Amino acid sequence: MYSKDDIIALEPKYVNGIGNITYIYLLDGSLVKDNRRISTIFKQMARFDLLDMEQVRLIIKKHLYIKKNIPYVYNKENIFVPIKTRKPICKNDGASTYIKISAIKNIIGNKIYLVNGINFKSLESKTTIEKKINNGRLSALIIEEKNYIVCN
Repeated sequence: MYSKDDIIALEPKYVNGIGNITYIYLLDGSLVKDNRRISTIFKQMARFDLLDMEQVRLIIKKHLYIKKNIPYVYNKENIFVPIKTRKPICKNDGASTYIKISAIKNIIGNKIYLVNGINFKSLESKTTIEKKINNGRLSALIIEEKNYIVCN
């Protein structure tokens, strides 16, 4: 299996004859295909850390005043931001690839280059991508502060 430390991106894909699946890109450059939705994969990873991901996302929504495109934050090293990489085919179809901030090597125009050589073409501008990365970093600081207050 894989952990949040191994994963650098989760991309929704539609495969004829199968339907929606998730491509999981790992740090070592390998690709795993998973039949589960991205949100289910994130929730399961949070369960291993005894983390309530729904509560984490509610805290982020409240403090950053964002309703959509909320990052998945586990800690400072594991922040996944949603970047729109395809147009949805139908209702409830995922359009955002979740990319780990620490795995981003460079952003040129609307292309995101990762540390293991993989790149994604975004449907969003470089400014929007950078804003989402900043929201992810701010979210991690907020969650870290909340954990400190709760635990101490």
